[in-house]
Amino acid sequence: MSQCGDTKRPQKSQWRRSFLLPSFLTLAYLLNSCKPAQSASMLATLADEQNSVTEMASLMNSGIAQLELEMRSLDTTAGSDALGLTSSSWGNSRSKPNYIELFKKVSGIWKTMQGNPCAIWAPILRNIGKELIHPYFFTGGSAEAGIGLHAMIGRDYVWDFYNLQLSAFNYKALEVVFGAGTAGAGVNAYIGLGFGQKGDVNDAWSGRFMTTGVSGSLPVLSDYLSGHLAHFSAQTPQGTADFRFRGGSIGISAAVSAPTTIPGAVQIANGYWIIDKRENQKLSQRLTNLGIKNSMQGAGTCQGQCVRIDNSQSGAGYMGRAVNLARSIPAVMFGTEARAFYPGLDKIMLLAIATGAYRDTKNSAYACRR
Repeated sequence: MSQCGDTKRPQKSQWRRSFLLPSFLTLAYLLNSCKPAQSASMLATLADEQNSVTEMASLMNSGIAQLELEMRSLDTTAGSDALGLTSSSWGNSRSKPNYIELFKKVSGIWKTMQGNPCAIWAPILRNIGKELIHPYFFTGGSAEAGIGLHAMIGRDYVWDFYNLQLSAFNYKALEVVFGAGTAGAGVNAYIGLGFGQKGDVNDAWSGRFMTTGVSGSLPVLSDYLSGHLAHFSAQTPQGTADFRFRGGSIGISAAVSAPTTIPGAVQIANGYWIIDKRENQKLSQRLTNLGIKNSMQGAGTCQGQCVRIDNSQSGAGYMGRAVNLARSIPAVMFGTEARAFYPGLDKIMLLAIATGAYRDTKNSAYACRR
Protein backbone atom coordinates (compact mmCIF):
# COMPACT_ATOMS: atom_id res chain seq x y z
CA MET A 1 0.00 0.00 0.00
CA SER A 2 1.74 3.05 -1.18
CA GLN A 3 1.61 6.48 -2.59
CA CYS A 4 3.82 8.42 -4.94
CA GLY A 5 5.02 12.03 -5.10
CA ASP A 6 6.97 14.09 -7.61
CA THR A 7 10.33 12.35 -7.45
CA LYS A 8 12.76 10.16 -9.33
CA ARG A 9 15.02 7.30 -8.25
CA PRO A 10 18.01 8.53 -6.18
CA GLN A 11 21.34 6.93 -5.49
CA LYS A 12 21.15 4.02 -3.05
CA SER A 13 22.93 5.83 -0.21
CA GLN A 14 20.66 8.86 -0.56
CA TRP A 15 17.58 6.62 -0.55
CA ARG A 16 18.65 5.08 2.73
CA ARG A 17 19.39 8.37 4.48
CA SER A 18 16.09 9.85 3.37
CA PHE A 19 14.09 6.85 4.55
CA LEU A 20 15.57 6.52 8.05
CA LEU A 21 13.75 9.22 10.00
CA PRO A 22 10.19 8.73 8.70
CA SER A 23 10.34 4.97 9.10
CA PHE A 24 11.44 5.44 12.71
CA LEU A 25 8.66 7.92 13.52
CA THR A 26 5.87 5.67 12.27
CA LEU A 27 6.51 3.28 15.18
CA ALA A 28 7.32 5.72 17.98
CA TYR A 29 3.82 5.63 19.47
CA LEU A 30 4.35 1.99 20.50
CA LEU A 31 6.78 3.10 23.19
CA ASN A 32 4.31 4.93 25.47
CA SER A 33 4.08 3.66 29.04
CA CYS A 34 1.10 2.23 30.94
CA LYS A 35 -1.32 4.65 32.61
CA PRO A 36 -2.54 4.13 36.19
CA ALA A 37 -5.98 2.69 36.89
CA GLN A 38 -8.71 5.31 36.63
CA SER A 39 -11.81 3.78 38.22
CA ALA A 40 -13.00 1.46 40.99
CA SER A 41 -14.04 -1.16 38.45
CA MET A 42 -10.53 -1.19 37.05
CA LEU A 43 -8.99 -1.35 40.52
CA ALA A 44 -10.88 -4.60 41.10
CA THR A 45 -8.75 -6.30 38.48
CA LEU A 46 -5.38 -4.90 39.53
CA ALA A 47 -4.18 -8.09 41.20
CA ASP A 48 -5.07 -10.18 38.18
CA GLU A 49 -3.50 -7.64 35.87
CA GLN A 50 -0.29 -7.45 37.89
CA ASN A 51 0.05 -11.24 37.83
CA SER A 52 -0.55 -11.25 34.09
CA VAL A 53 1.97 -8.47 33.44
CA THR A 54 4.58 -10.18 35.63
CA GLU A 55 4.06 -13.44 33.76
CA MET A 56 4.29 -11.73 30.39
CA ALA A 57 7.47 -9.87 31.42
CA SER A 58 9.05 -13.15 32.49
CA LEU A 59 8.17 -14.74 29.15
CA MET A 60 9.61 -11.78 27.24
CA ASN A 61 12.81 -11.87 29.30
CA SER A 62 13.34 -15.53 28.43
CA GLY A 63 12.44 -14.90 24.78
CA ILE A 64 14.87 -12.00 24.41
CA ALA A 65 17.61 -14.00 26.16
CA GLN A 66 17.07 -16.82 23.67
CA LEU A 67 17.04 -14.36 20.77
CA GLU A 68 20.44 -13.09 21.88
CA LEU A 69 21.91 -16.60 21.85
CA GLU A 70 20.53 -17.31 18.40
CA MET A 71 21.64 -13.98 16.98
CA ARG A 72 25.18 -14.52 18.27
CA SER A 73 25.21 -18.00 16.81
CA LEU A 74 24.16 -16.61 13.44
CA ASP A 75 26.77 -13.87 13.60
CA THR A 76 29.65 -16.27 14.22
CA THR A 77 28.71 -18.31 11.13
CA ALA A 78 27.44 -15.48 8.94
CA GLY A 79 30.08 -16.12 6.29
CA SER A 80 28.70 -19.57 5.56
CA ASP A 81 26.74 -20.13 2.37
CA ALA A 82 24.79 -22.78 4.24
CA LEU A 83 23.10 -20.04 6.28
CA GLY A 84 21.99 -18.23 3.19
CA LEU A 85 23.65 -14.94 4.19
CA THR A 86 26.06 -14.83 1.26
CA SER A 87 23.60 -16.29 -1.23
CA SER A 88 19.84 -16.37 -1.29
CA SER A 89 16.75 -16.89 -3.37
CA TRP A 90 17.08 -13.32 -4.59
CA GLY A 91 20.72 -13.52 -5.74
CA ASN A 92 24.06 -12.72 -4.18
CA SER A 93 24.01 -10.49 -1.12
CA ARG A 94 26.51 -7.66 -1.15
CA SER A 95 26.97 -7.67 2.61
CA LYS A 96 25.65 -9.61 5.55
CA PRO A 97 23.26 -7.90 7.97
CA ASN A 98 24.63 -7.08 11.41
CA TYR A 99 22.37 -9.26 13.52
CA ILE A 100 24.24 -8.52 16.73
CA GLU A 101 23.82 -4.77 16.33
CA LEU A 102 20.12 -5.25 15.63
CA PHE A 103 19.70 -7.37 18.75
CA LYS A 104 21.47 -4.76 20.88
CA LYS A 105 18.85 -2.28 19.78
CA VAL A 106 16.03 -4.69 20.68
CA SER A 107 17.62 -5.38 24.06
CA GLY A 108 18.30 -1.68 24.66
CA ILE A 109 14.65 -0.73 24.14
CA TRP A 110 13.52 -3.52 26.45
CA LYS A 111 15.86 -2.31 29.21
CA THR A 112 14.66 1.27 28.71
CA MET A 113 11.14 -0.01 29.36
CA GLN A 114 12.45 -1.56 32.60
CA GLY A 115 11.16 -4.92 31.44
CA ASN A 116 7.54 -3.74 31.37
CA PRO A 117 5.65 -5.27 28.42
CA CYS A 118 2.79 -2.82 28.95
CA ALA A 119 5.00 -0.12 27.48
CA ILE A 120 4.55 -1.96 24.20
CA TRP A 121 0.98 -3.15 24.46
CA ALA A 122 -0.84 -0.52 26.52
CA PRO A 123 -1.13 2.07 23.70
CA ILE A 124 -2.94 -0.60 21.68
CA LEU A 125 -5.04 -2.15 24.44
CA ARG A 126 -6.17 1.16 25.96
CA ASN A 127 -8.13 1.72 22.75
CA ILE A 128 -9.27 -1.84 23.00
CA GLY A 129 -11.04 -3.58 20.23
CA LYS A 130 -10.46 -7.18 19.27
CA GLU A 131 -9.05 -6.01 15.96
CA LEU A 132 -6.15 -4.24 17.71
CA ILE A 133 -4.88 -7.43 19.33
CA HIS A 134 -4.05 -8.68 15.83
CA PRO A 135 -1.12 -6.58 14.55
CA TYR A 136 0.38 -6.93 11.09
CA PHE A 137 3.72 -5.51 9.98
CA PHE A 138 4.32 -5.03 6.28
CA THR A 139 6.89 -3.65 3.90
CA GLY A 140 6.75 -3.34 0.15
CA GLY A 141 7.37 -1.42 -3.01
CA SER A 142 5.54 -0.36 -6.15
CA ALA A 143 5.94 1.33 -9.51
CA GLU A 144 3.41 3.67 -11.13
CA ALA A 145 2.86 5.98 -14.07
CA GLY A 146 0.11 8.10 -15.54
CA ILE A 147 -1.46 11.52 -16.03
CA GLY A 148 -3.97 12.27 -13.30
CA LEU A 149 -4.96 8.60 -13.09
CA HIS A 150 -1.96 6.37 -12.38
CA ALA A 151 -1.68 2.63 -12.97
CA MET A 152 0.25 0.92 -10.17
CA ILE A 153 1.77 -2.52 -9.57
CA GLY A 154 3.54 -3.67 -6.42
CA ARG A 155 4.41 -6.33 -3.87
CA ASP A 156 3.92 -6.51 -0.10
CA TYR A 157 5.57 -8.76 2.49
CA VAL A 158 3.24 -9.18 5.48
CA TRP A 159 3.89 -10.63 8.96
CA ASP A 160 0.86 -11.71 10.98
CA PHE A 161 2.09 -11.40 14.59
CA TYR A 162 -0.99 -13.00 16.18
CA ASN A 163 -1.05 -16.09 13.95
CA LEU A 164 2.76 -16.15 13.50
CA GLN A 165 2.61 -16.28 9.71
CA LEU A 166 4.31 -14.61 6.77
CA SER A 167 3.08 -14.14 3.21
CA ALA A 168 3.88 -12.20 0.04
CA PHE A 169 1.25 -10.47 -2.07
CA ASN A 170 1.20 -8.87 -5.50
CA TYR A 171 -1.23 -6.09 -6.29
CA LYS A 172 -2.57 -3.85 -9.02
CA ALA A 173 -4.25 -0.55 -8.33
CA LEU A 174 -5.54 2.67 -9.87
CA GLU A 175 -4.56 5.92 -8.16
CA VAL A 176 -5.94 9.42 -8.62
CA VAL A 177 -3.28 12.09 -7.96
CA PHE A 178 -4.06 15.73 -7.11
CA GLY A 179 -1.10 18.12 -7.02
CA ALA A 180 2.59 17.40 -7.53
CA GLY A 181 3.30 14.33 -9.59
CA THR A 182 -0.05 14.41 -11.37
CA ALA A 183 1.75 13.60 -14.62
CA GLY A 184 4.76 11.35 -14.18
CA ALA A 185 6.20 7.98 -13.23
CA GLY A 186 8.00 6.71 -10.17
CA VAL A 187 8.76 4.02 -7.62
CA ASN A 188 7.76 3.80 -3.96
CA ALA A 189 9.05 2.02 -0.85
CA TYR A 190 7.19 1.88 2.46
CA ILE A 191 6.64 0.15 5.79
CA GLY A 192 3.59 0.14 8.02
CA LEU A 193 1.31 -1.50 10.56
CA GLY A 194 -2.19 -2.89 10.13
CA PHE A 195 -4.77 -4.19 12.61
CA GLY A 196 -7.72 -6.50 12.17
CA GLN A 197 -9.19 -9.77 13.42
CA LYS A 198 -8.73 -12.33 10.64
CA GLY A 199 -8.27 -16.09 10.55
CA ASP A 200 -4.86 -16.01 8.86
CA VAL A 201 -2.51 -13.67 7.04
CA ASN A 202 -3.86 -14.43 3.57
CA ASP A 203 -7.44 -13.83 4.67
CA ALA A 204 -6.27 -10.50 6.11
CA TRP A 205 -4.33 -9.23 3.11
CA SER A 206 -6.17 -10.69 0.12
CA GLY A 207 -8.86 -8.74 -1.68
CA ARG A 208 -9.64 -5.12 -2.36
CA PHE A 209 -8.30 -2.16 -0.37
CA MET A 210 -8.87 1.59 -0.38
CA THR A 211 -5.91 3.90 0.33
CA THR A 212 -5.74 7.63 0.94
CA GLY A 213 -2.46 9.43 1.37
CA VAL A 214 -0.53 12.68 1.24
CA SER A 215 3.00 13.35 0.05
CA GLY A 216 5.44 16.22 0.21
CA SER A 217 8.87 17.01 -1.18
CA LEU A 218 11.85 16.08 0.98
CA PRO A 219 14.63 18.58 1.79
CA VAL A 220 17.12 16.38 -0.07
CA LEU A 221 16.67 16.36 -3.87
CA SER A 222 13.27 18.00 -3.46
CA ASP A 223 12.57 17.88 -7.20
CA TYR A 224 12.87 14.11 -7.21
CA LEU A 225 12.22 12.76 -3.72
CA SER A 226 9.09 12.90 -1.61
CA GLY A 227 7.88 11.31 1.60
CA HIS A 228 4.37 9.97 2.00
CA LEU A 229 1.88 8.99 4.68
CA ALA A 230 -1.09 6.77 3.88
CA HIS A 231 -4.12 5.23 5.57
CA PHE A 232 -5.75 2.11 4.19
CA SER A 233 -8.79 -0.01 4.95
CA ALA A 234 -10.30 -3.19 3.58
CA GLN A 235 -13.25 -2.88 1.26
CA THR A 236 -16.58 -4.67 1.57
CA PRO A 237 -18.18 -6.50 -1.38
CA GLN A 238 -20.54 -3.51 -1.62
CA GLY A 239 -17.55 -1.21 -2.23
CA THR A 240 -17.58 0.63 1.11
CA ALA A 241 -14.66 0.90 3.55
CA ASP A 242 -14.43 -1.84 6.19
CA PHE A 243 -12.70 -0.13 9.11
CA ARG A 244 -12.53 -3.36 11.08
CA PHE A 245 -9.31 -3.96 9.13
CA ARG A 246 -7.14 -0.91 8.59
CA GLY A 247 -3.71 0.57 9.12
CA GLY A 248 -1.16 3.07 7.92
CA SER A 249 2.17 3.29 6.15
CA ILE A 250 5.04 5.70 5.76
CA GLY A 251 7.61 5.73 3.00
CA ILE A 252 9.51 7.48 0.27
CA SER A 253 8.95 7.94 -3.44
CA ALA A 254 11.38 8.57 -6.26
CA ALA A 255 9.85 9.85 -9.49
CA VAL A 256 10.08 12.07 -12.52
CA SER A 257 7.08 14.27 -13.22
CA ALA A 258 5.87 17.33 -15.07
CA PRO A 259 7.08 20.61 -13.46
CA THR A 260 4.72 22.08 -10.87
CA THR A 261 4.80 24.79 -8.23
CA ILE A 262 2.79 22.63 -5.81
CA PRO A 263 5.12 20.98 -3.23
CA GLY A 264 2.78 18.16 -2.24
CA ALA A 265 -0.03 15.92 -3.40
CA VAL A 266 -3.08 13.95 -2.31
CA GLN A 267 -3.55 10.41 -3.62
CA ILE A 268 -6.58 8.14 -3.54
CA ALA A 269 -6.10 4.55 -4.66
CA ASN A 270 -8.15 1.39 -5.03
CA GLY A 271 -6.54 -1.95 -5.74
CA TYR A 272 -6.66 -5.72 -5.48
CA TRP A 273 -4.14 -7.90 -3.57
CA ILE A 274 -3.51 -11.60 -4.35
CA ILE A 275 -1.22 -14.22 -2.77
CA ASP A 276 2.15 -14.79 -4.46
CA LYS A 277 2.59 -18.51 -3.81
CA ARG A 278 5.87 -18.74 -5.72
CA GLU A 279 7.42 -15.96 -3.66
CA ASN A 280 6.22 -17.65 -0.47
CA GLN A 281 8.06 -20.80 -1.48
CA LYS A 282 11.23 -18.72 -1.91
CA LEU A 283 10.68 -17.13 1.49
CA SER A 284 10.27 -20.54 3.09
CA GLN A 285 13.50 -21.77 1.53
CA ARG A 286 15.42 -18.70 2.65
CA LEU A 287 14.22 -19.10 6.23
CA THR A 288 15.20 -22.78 6.13
CA ASN A 289 18.70 -21.79 4.98
CA LEU A 290 18.92 -19.40 7.91
CA GLY A 291 17.94 -22.06 10.43
CA ILE A 292 14.53 -20.50 11.08
CA LYS A 293 12.08 -23.39 11.30
CA ASN A 294 8.98 -22.96 9.20
CA SER A 295 6.58 -24.76 6.93
CA MET A 296 4.18 -23.92 4.17
CA GLN A 297 0.88 -23.71 6.03
CA GLY A 298 -1.18 -26.87 5.70
CA ALA A 299 -4.69 -27.30 4.37
CA GLY A 300 -7.40 -25.47 6.27
CA THR A 301 -5.41 -22.29 6.83
CA CYS A 302 -4.02 -20.12 4.04
CA GLN A 303 -4.92 -22.92 1.60
CA GLY A 304 -1.33 -24.14 2.02
CA GLN A 305 -0.04 -20.87 0.58
CA CYS A 306 1.52 -18.97 3.50
CA VAL A 307 4.65 -19.51 5.58
CA ARG A 308 4.08 -20.66 9.16
CA ILE A 309 6.86 -19.74 11.59
CA ASP A 310 7.21 -22.98 13.50
CA ASN A 311 8.21 -24.09 17.01
CA SER A 312 11.97 -24.21 17.52
CA GLN A 313 14.71 -24.37 20.11
CA SER A 314 13.53 -20.88 21.11
CA GLY A 315 11.01 -22.54 23.42
CA ALA A 316 7.54 -24.00 23.45
CA GLY A 317 4.28 -22.29 22.64
CA TYR A 318 3.69 -18.89 21.06
CA MET A 319 6.81 -17.36 22.60
CA GLY A 320 9.12 -19.86 20.93
CA ARG A 321 7.48 -19.22 17.58
CA ALA A 322 7.43 -15.44 18.17
CA VAL A 323 11.22 -15.38 18.64
CA ASN A 324 11.57 -17.12 15.28
CA LEU A 325 9.05 -14.71 13.78
CA ALA A 326 11.15 -11.78 15.02
CA ARG A 327 14.22 -13.35 13.43
CA SER A 328 12.38 -13.79 10.13
CA ILE A 329 11.80 -10.06 9.72
CA PRO A 330 15.41 -8.97 9.06
CA ALA A 331 16.06 -12.28 7.27
CA VAL A 332 13.43 -11.44 4.67
CA MET A 333 13.97 -7.68 4.51
CA PHE A 334 17.73 -7.98 4.00
CA GLY A 335 17.04 -10.40 1.18
CA THR A 336 14.87 -8.04 -0.82
CA GLU A 337 16.13 -5.61 -3.41
CA ALA A 338 16.17 -2.69 -0.97
CA ARG A 339 18.74 -4.39 1.31
CA ALA A 340 18.42 -1.41 3.64
CA PHE A 341 18.48 -1.29 7.42
CA TYR A 342 15.20 0.24 8.51
CA PRO A 343 15.21 2.12 11.82
CA GLY A 344 12.22 0.93 13.76
CA LEU A 345 12.96 -2.70 12.86
CA ASP A 346 14.08 -3.28 16.45
CA LYS A 347 10.71 -2.02 17.74
CA ILE A 348 8.84 -4.21 15.27
CA MET A 349 10.80 -7.26 16.43
CA LEU A 350 10.00 -6.35 20.03
CA LEU A 351 6.29 -6.11 19.18
CA ALA A 352 6.46 -9.58 17.62
CA ILE A 353 7.99 -11.04 20.80
CA ALA A 354 5.49 -9.16 22.98
CA THR A 355 2.62 -10.64 20.98
CA GLY A 356 3.95 -14.14 21.61
CA ALA A 357 4.25 -13.40 25.32
CA TYR A 358 0.75 -11.92 25.39
CA ARG A 359 -0.75 -15.06 23.85
CA ASP A 360 1.18 -17.34 26.21
CA THR A 361 0.01 -15.43 29.30
CA LYS A 362 -2.65 -17.39 31.19
CA ASN A 363 -4.65 -14.34 32.21
CA SER A 364 -4.10 -12.06 29.24
CA ALA A 365 -7.65 -10.68 29.51
CA TYR A 366 -6.36 -8.33 32.22
CA ALA A 367 -2.95 -7.46 30.84
CA CYS A 368 -2.12 -3.78 30.24
CA ARG A 369 -5.74 -2.58 29.91
CA ARG A 370 -5.73 0.20 32.50
